[in-house]
Amino acid sequence: MPPPPTAEPKKRKTGRIVLIVTLLTFLCIAGCVAAGVGYILATGAFAGDNVPTDAWVGECYGRDGTKEPVPCSEPHYFEVFEVAIYDDATGYPNRFERNLGIDVCDDTLSELLNQNLILADYDYTAIYPTAEEWENGERFVPCAAFHIDLDPITGYLGD
Repeated sequence: MPPPPTAEPKKRKTGRIVLIVTLLTFLCIAGCVAAGVGYILATGAFAGDNVPTDAWVGECYGRDGTKEPVPCSEPHYFEVFEVAIYDDATGYPNRFERNLGIDVCDDTLSELLNQNLILADYDYTAIYPTAEEWENGERFVPCAAFHIDLDPITGYLGD
């Protein structure tokens, strides 16, 4: 009589499962980061196409690319709520040195909305001068608020 067949040992799938879960987690995080970076780049470029670097507090702008202010009492997409000023004459700041606008904009918009920005329906972008504008002495960084869904705004923020 032949010996009974031996059952093959069950292969452990734990290694594959861990690999798949790790890969999916990485892809999810990468997708979220890419979406966030895309949002920041898109809104920054969108605002830069519509809000000039010499904009002042209380000016509102549409999204027609003219960089001409519109009445804030009418629907608009951007409101300048603060202007940071680089007061030193160092070289043109690279993207890592552009924290002046971010610090000033964050604090001011939070106070204006009386709300933590994470919970707010509004976000902002800082409009930095170009290298050429910088060389011409322009050191202004307008902070332009917009609705997070890019819906039009009517009236002033904080009213």
